[in-house]
Order: sequence, then structure tokens, then C-alpha cells
Amino acid sequence: MTLPANGSWVSTYLANGSYTFAIPNVADYVPSLRDGALTVAGGNLEIRLLFQRAAFEVTFQVLGASPSTSWQVRLANATVRVLASATEFAEPNGTYTFDVQAPAGYYADPSHGNLTILGGALTVHETFSPVGIPLSDPWVPAVVIGAAISFTAAAVYLVGRRQPGRREEGP
Repeated sequence: MTLPANGSWVSTYLANGSYTFAIPNVADYVPSLRDGALTVAGGNLEIRLLFQRAAFEVTFQVLGASPSTSWQVRLANATVRVLASATEFAEPNGTYTFDVQAPAGYYADPSHGNLTILGGALTVHETFSPVGIPLSDPWVPAVVIGAAISFTAAAVYLVGRRQPGRREEGP
């Protein structure tokens, strides 16, 4: 038997006997008691329920070796300082902004963004890299007879000394 709910309470008349019941989630809310059994023995029974908004785990996980100093995460309006390689939040379904502040001398990737919770747990993988060495722009220093050559994805720079008596020509 299904009992329709018209507001904050439901009632019915039942003959004496034993019954089982199940209470479904309502939209994004879950009941404090999902199912159970009751026995009617000539009197009234009352089952009190509390519906709470469903919350799902959101984990921010640092990949690789985590720096030994603290880092910080802001999800929605909650900010936490972290001294481990991961931290967790519990949030209901929805879209949230986040910001990650890496330890001094490092940058976080991703450092900010949006995430959407749709009825399940979510993990954001963070990478902390030393400032000055972006993950997407590897470099290799080399020394070639009096000049240092740096390679990047976009350009090559030659740095050297001007030799006395030699004329420089520009473009």
C-alpha cells in the first residue's frame, strides 16, 4: 500500500497486525529512517522522520608527493587549511566554485574552477609544481662554449658575451 503525503504528515487506519514499511527519498532529501517494521495492537502509532538534504563526498587529492607545508581549499563558502595529501567536503547536489592555494613556492593545477555534484562522490585531482617550471612547458638548460641556450615550447634564447672588436649587426 502506498500512502500519499499531503504536507508534513501522513496518516492511515490499519487493522491490528504486523507491517513493514519503506520510505523513499524525496527529491534531494533522504529520510532518517528508510524502512522498518511496526505492530498495530489496538492503539495509535507514530513514526517520526527527519528528512535531510543528501550530501555527497567531494575529495581534493594531491597527486605525487605532497609538500610538507599546508595548503588551502575553498569549496563554495567553506575554506579549510590542509596538512595532508587530501581533504574532504560533504555537499548536496549542485554546481560549486572552488579555489586551491598551493604551499609557498608551488602552484596548483587546477587552481580554481567549477564542479557539479550529481548524486555521487567526486574527486578533484590536484598537482603542486614548483613555481617557475610549468607542467606544460618543459625546459632543458644547456651550455655551449660561452653561451647558455634555453629551450621552451615557443622560442630559443641565446645569451652570451660580446667579444671585443667584433661588430654586432641587428635585424
